[in-house]
Amino acid sequence: MQGTFRTRHKPEEAVQATHHRAMICEQTMSNVVNLNKFRKRKAKEEAAKRAETNKRVHGRDKTERAREELQKRKLDASLDGAHLESAPNKPEDES
Repeated sequence: MQGTFRTRHKPEEAVQATHHRAMICEQTMSNVVNLNKFRKRKAKEEAAKRAETNKRVHGRDKTERAREELQKRKLDASLDGAHLESAPNKPEDES
């Protein structure tokens, strides 16, 4: 192993130096990324976020819809009971 390294280090130090160089290469080189998979994953995450938002805004269960309908009916009934009827317009006599 001494002949393969062109350093003046002892064999143990040469192994450590090679390991150090390999670590530097790993740090400077980036991983290859398949852009199609990246785009699909990003789109899927955005769709999930949008679905969660829509569920919170629009999603109601059956009991909530029934409760809201009942409140609406009660409000309409109370408004109809408080409605003032005006007297019908009588045409004035033209004499």
